[in-house]
Amino acid sequence: FVEQYHRRYAQRINEYLANNKKRWFEEADWDDDTSASQRPGAVVAKELTAQLEKEDAGIYVYATHASYSDYIEDWSGPRFYVSLVEAAQRRGKAPRAPDGIASALWAHAEDRVGTYVTEMGWTAVPPESDAQELHADICCSWKKVPMPRQPGRGRYHHFAWKVDRSQ
Repeated sequence: FVEQYHRRYAQRINEYLANNKKRWFEEADWDDDTSASQRPGAVVAKELTAQLEKEDAGIYVYATHASYSDYIEDWSGPRFYVSLVEAAQRRGKAPRAPDGIASALWAHAEDRVGTYVTEMGWTAVPPESDAQELHADICCSWKKVPMPRQPGRGRYHHFAWKVDRSQ
């Protein structure tokens, strides 16, 4: 599914992002109560998402945690995530992960019950980018955390692969 969408949309998405490079540090005129609207590339990503919405593609592009330069000690450019969650939801419930993968991700059998896909898509990282800034994908500032993670137990895993299997 992801590879099908990647073949269909990746080149066009990458070209749009590259063609708008001069605008990557443009300030957003909205505030979404998160740091996301202030990240490099946020304005360009939002505009691209609006174009894709007109096609009813089910694709959401956003500026994720930026590239960070140790030399200038600041953000050096954007990194983008192309989310297919909406497109995937239109297909219905996702199948369970094969037993071998599930047991590798969740060593304890009880952790394999009620698993969720929270993201599905690919990253679009401009060539020559610095490394991504250090960050935590899932964090909570609430005083009472719902379903706190138990020590030694994972919940939100990145499961990634390269489209070109020769790499």
